[in-house]
Amino acid sequence: MVRRLCIFFLLQLLYATTCALEKGDQVDLEYFSRRCPPERCTGGSTEIRYPFRLESSHPYCGSTGLALSCSGDRTILPLPSLPPALTLSVVSINYSIGVLTAKLDGPSCPLQYINLLNFSASSYSLMHTTDFITVNCSSRINYSSDGSSSMNIAGPISCLGGGPDSIYAVDSFSYMDEMPPYCIMISDSVSLPQKLEDSMQVFDLTSLINAFTQKMEIELDWTMRDETKRQCVVCEFSGGRCGFSQARSQVVCFKTELHGMISIVTSDLC
Repeated sequence: MVRRLCIFFLLQLLYATTCALEKGDQVDLEYFSRRCPPERCTGGSTEIRYPFRLESSHPYCGSTGLALSCSGDRTILPLPSLPPALTLSVVSINYSIGVLTAKLDGPSCPLQYINLLNFSASSYSLMHTTDFITVNCSSRINYSSDGSSSMNIAGPISCLGGGPDSIYAVDSFSYMDEMPPYCIMISDSVSLPQKLEDSMQVFDLTSLINAFTQKMEIELDWTMRDETKRQCVVCEFSGGRCGFSQARSQVVCFKTELHGMISIVTSDLC
């Protein structure tokens, strides 16, 4: 009898603790949702939510370094290395795989400015790149007679300066002794941003450069404090919503269970 009573009281205690946790989770989610609801720039289509936030939102609503801004209906990713005439507009944010796609707005010759896409002091990094150098040639390259590989050379690129037939882009893994003797290197290696779908479909440098100059889109990875991005991506991929619990002072995953209650999975368990 005593044993049965002990088991009964233990079950009651477990039930009460579980209920208290679920109620606490519900309050935590309601507080975060009320303080930091998903946002969009006026007329924009990109949903901005944790770990991102608008600059006008409370810092609590996003991870450090992931504040975005609005310019009309465009969502802007601030990048101090770009001149005022150039901007990075956010095209989409895929929270479940951790990819932000942005478009470089402004330049008529984007190859002139890709060296300004410097994310070293930010919370972002380019996901896919191809490195190339530029060379100045006194004559137009004749691939058939010069023996140069058109796979690793793109050009001539008139907007990069020089004469209409003088400037070429060359894959950084190529050797200068493979180039015609009338070509000289005029720049160090530059990283050409590319989208994963383009790099899987085309393999020659000309096609990769054309894909970038036509779309001017780049794919970015982002980092979060305490390296919690992986937990957020796993949370979103599994159907949850990544957020921040002020009570727990950590990144958490809000998940709606089958019975309709809200549970919280901490970053340690995601």
